[in-house]
Amino acid sequence: MLLLLPTASAVEHSGPRPSRHASGDIATIASAIAGVDPAQAPNIARLGDELVSGDGAERANWALDVLLDGILAAG
Repeated sequence: MLLLLPTASAVEHSGPRPSRHASGDIATIASAIAGVDPAQAPNIARLGDELVSGDGAERANWALDVLLDGILAAG
C-alpha cells in the first residue's frame, strides 16, 4: 500500500496535461461524495469535504498522511 499510493499518483499524472475543465472533475466528484449514504460509507460521508479540498498536491499529501497514520495505528 505504501508503494501503491505514490505509484498510482505518478501514473495518473503521467498522461496528458489536465484541461481547463479539470476543476469541473473535482466538482463532479464532490457532488458524488455529497450523495453518499452515510450508513453504507460512513468514512467517505464524514470526510467528504476533506477528500476534495485543497489543490492536487495538498490532496496527495493528505492521502499519504492518512496511509501512514493507518500504518502507525496498526503497529
